[in-house]
Amino acid sequence: HLISFYKKVQVHFGQNTIFRKCVNAIHDGVLIVQENNKDKEFHFQNWCQDRIIESGYHYEGLGRNVYPDFCLVEKAESYEIN
Repeated sequence: HLISFYKKVQVHFGQNTIFRKCVNAIHDGVLIVQENNKDKEFHFQNWCQDRIIESGYHYEGLGRNVYPDFCLVEKAESYEIN
């Protein structure tokens, strides 16, 4: 999933980029955790949401099953997590 995430966005490799936060989280062993047994798809979105928050960006939460999953407020970027 991370490779797909990387290919869908143009990344500027600064300290607070979303991609860098994802790489750091993987390196630090931050796990993707299912909220419950019925959560079959949103656990990865939740993990990515935490990385967006860590990066210092704000996003518009459009809700579940809406395209794209996250629209950044400060930048003209949006993310669809597959």
